[in-house]
Amino acid sequence: MEDIKETNNDIPGNDIYNLEPIVATSKQKYPYRSAAFYVAIGSFVLTALMILICALTGFLSNGLTNRSWERCIYIVLGIALLFFAYLLFFKAKNDSKIENAVIACRLITDGVYAYVRNPMDTAALFVNAAVLFIYGNVYLYILLFIYWVAFTIVLKKTEELWLRMEFGKDYAIYYDSVGRLIPLKPGSRK
Repeated sequence: MEDIKETNNDIPGNDIYNLEPIVATSKQKYPYRSAAFYVAIGSFVLTALMILICALTGFLSNGLTNRSWERCIYIVLGIALLFFAYLLFFKAKNDSKIENAVIACRLITDGVYAYVRNPMDTAALFVNAAVLFIYGNVYLYILLFIYWVAFTIVLKKTEELWLRMEFGKDYAIYYDSVGRLIPLKPGSRK
């Protein structure tokens, strides 16, 4: 069994995003596919279904803009969100090697995880937002709020409880310093 890395969390000025990955004591495995993964899949399916229903039936068609300049803004915003979603996902998966960290029961607090605690879930929100902006029906934007609430509830009731139990004070400090789904400057939540 690996020893827990000692951290200097009690020293003033020691920022959480400078910590080395922290190893859990019990090595109780967190499910490889978290509950939030299924929320992400469900959100993609619901977004696609709602766009399909609206496009084929004309449902909520008065939410679509007729102004070409507005459509251009929506499309550019959608493409930018797709880029940021890809960047977050790539950084979490490849740079932070999150899959290896989950298997090894390590808490990652650096890299993209210094900006957002759940970058892959944030990427899923960004993909949904991008698709909805590109489609351009303002009435469907309510789905983004619904997805945000669903992710928040699921993360609070599953992953965050497990991480708090496994990593204790180290996770509590990280939790207080980094946003759940909204990328922020490291330590700006304090």
